[in-house]
Amino acid sequence: MNSNPTPERDQSISPDAQTPTLRARRQYSEAFKAELLQACDQPGATVSAVARKHALRPNQLRRWRQKAKGNPPTKKVAPPHAPVQTSFVALAVGGQSMSAPDIRMNLQSGATRIQIEWPVSASSQCAQWLREVLA
Repeated sequence: MNSNPTPERDQSISPDAQTPTLRARRQYSEAFKAELLQACDQPGATVSAVARKHALRPNQLRRWRQKAKGNPPTKKVAPPHAPVQTSFVALAVGGQSMSAPDIRMNLQSGATRIQIEWPVSASSQCAQWLREVLA
């Protein structure tokens, strides 16, 4: 079987962005494609095995098969997003107070222990005090 690749040179920049590299794009003759498609139709043959044998990707060979059957491959397009409707849902909250607990810290230096409680509503002042103490 003749692979008949005709290189088509595309100039692109290499990852180091210093030197341009040439990349060959393989093109195959219609006779070669027909030969591979016929090989896929043989009993016991798989598209993957035929593709591997000829250094092709199975998806390429599958696209050739679809095109030969008159079903050109279609690009998958995501469906348009439906508009999202949002609404407010009121929830009943029990009669219990939902207050946040205090900030509690336990500091220890040697045998000295200090327990500090600070209201959450003054958390920024607590942070400032801690920066000063630990500086």
